[in-house]
Amino acid sequence: MPLISPARATRFIRPPVVPRLLSLLQRRLTWVMVAAYTAATLLPQAGPALRQLHLAAVPVPGGAARTQLTLPSLLLGYLLFTAALRVPAGGAASARPPTTAAAAGNGRPTAPPPAATIAGSS
Repeated sequence: MPLISPARATRFIRPPVVPRLLSLLQRRLTWVMVAAYTAATLLPQAGPALRQLHLAAVPVPGGAARTQLTLPSLLLGYLLFTAALRVPAGGAASARPPTTAAAAGNGRPTAPPPAATIAGSS
């Protein structure tokens, strides 16, 4: 017979910090947004200061130029990366729009050529 039963052992295991923090933020999202807008109203200088914060200068491959890594660009990259992880592997191919011939069903384009549109507008 084990000293601690499995049911009692799992009761005392705490979840990691990040999922608990995310759960708290999701439950209180409205108040987090109100606090963020209030802070932005009371401290308007913080926004431009964070926008001008350069974290590193990274050389561009194949050239002598260097690009600056800023906090907004890193946050945008993180947002796009995590959003891309949520897309199913076959989902991008099925979301592709059909070709114009297939959309029309008769093999002719669905829209007039640009030259005909410009000539008809005069």
